[in-house]
Amino acid sequence: MSILCDQCGEAILPLANFCSYCGTEAPHKTVILKNGKQEPFENPVYCPDCGKPAPYDALYCAFCGEYLYQLPKKNIFYCPKCKEKNNINAKNCTSCGMSFIDWFSMKGIVADNLGLKGNIILHETMNDIFYHFIYDNTINIGKNSCNDIIIPCPWVSSQHCELDIQKNTFIDFNSKNGTYINRDNHKIKNVPLNNVFEFNIAGSFTFTVIQIKNTFIFRLTAILNQKECEKISNMQALDELRKHYYILFSDDTNIDINMTDGVIEKQPDELEETYHINIINKFYYFSDLSRKINNRLILKKHKNIPVNWEIIDDL
Repeated sequence: MSILCDQCGEAILPLANFCSYCGTEAPHKTVILKNGKQEPFENPVYCPDCGKPAPYDALYCAFCGEYLYQLPKKNIFYCPKCKEKNNINAKNCTSCGMSFIDWFSMKGIVADNLGLKGNIILHETMNDIFYHFIYDNTINIGKNSCNDIIIPCPWVSSQHCELDIQKNTFIDFNSKNGTYINRDNHKIKNVPLNNVFEFNIAGSFTFTVIQIKNTFIFRLTAILNQKECEKISNMQALDELRKHYYILFSDDTNIDINMTDGVIEKQPDELEETYHINIINKFYYFSDLSRKINNRLILKKHKNIPVNWEIIDDL
């Protein structure tokens, strides 16, 4: 029977002194092993500090408790991939050629094995805000459930409009009540997306747009005729939309989230504490400089994010 870690709930290895996933000291126990040896791991990684093997998805050495992605304070350390000894100044393993810079910054093969990738929804529970990170070319808005953003209002068209980051276009699909941009009272048909800092759907729903290089971030910030909407629309669903940021990106990007109110900032105040989210090769890294966390890979299996964050697959 497996013994589970009291801290993170993962299984403790039979001969472990520490949990491989959170580094907590393992409970003392009597273990019976086949042939008196630890069963070998498939595709193991090796502790840079002591050279002992660990499961490929481990974060800590089960024997010495050291973090596997931190360069040891020794003149000689073990290659995490092949166990060859290397000098502390080495940039690549002298035996297998692995990049130590990539390993200790959790990029390359490490990110491929452990990292969260692609489209995600991040829920910030303290302010109850959802951040949709969307690595797609387009986002569709309309009344029907097939849209990426659903506005449940009778005078919004079934398929109302589309933002296309690849073509740099904002297109209205001949909607009945129109799409408007930048507080202009003329309906649009097809305009450059990078010219849009605000858009309005059907004269009622205003979204604010933040552009950061190749990234477009938008959020419902105003319902102009709320009394009319209350008569025939699902106001609860409309109010819920205010809690959602949509982040459409096509390349590496950097997002700053205010820790206090959850607002995404284009140019954050230096005096305010901010989470930084970097997306590198579709993988997510976060920084919290106030707690000396810098570019930590967000893991797909183990929770290593702030306590008020959760990653969800769908709403």
